[in-house]
Amino acid sequence: HKYVEGAIGRFNLLQSEKTFLEAFVGGGYGVADENNYHNKYSQVFVQGDFGQRLRIFDWGVSFRLSSAFHQFDWQDDYGKSFSEDYAQFHVEPMAFCRVGGEHFKFVPKIGLSLPISTSKFSNVEENILDSDYYRTTLLHVSVGVHYSF
Repeated sequence: HKYVEGAIGRFNLLQSEKTFLEAFVGGGYGVADENNYHNKYSQVFVQGDFGQRLRIFDWGVSFRLSSAFHQFDWQDDYGKSFSEDYAQFHVEPMAFCRVGGEHFKFVPKIGLSLPISTSKFSNVEENILDSDYYRTTLLHVSVGVHYSF
């Protein structure tokens, strides 16, 4: 599974040295392959962060609303090809910390990705959303970098 995302936002909404409130909008793109299954997807989101700032260590919680648009292609056991397009809406609470200097920080995160709704755009006989091969990952663990200027 490969995924990359980026966001732009507003920092220091509280104008406090110790407490922060941030707001972001962003997007991402991912590809997942397993045997005869291929999923390409893009995601858009809005996110708010709240937490405390210490000298080289920040910690906080995030709340993200996201929509992911999937193009899922697969073959059945007889070689017949299928393709299904669908969208999912997620609520994603997370906890995070940021370690580093004033502008550049290392960011580990842990959180949940809770699917709220799914909309199917294609009409195929064998629905991938009802199969054993379709799974959403409820627990997310990630690492990234945070740069502010």
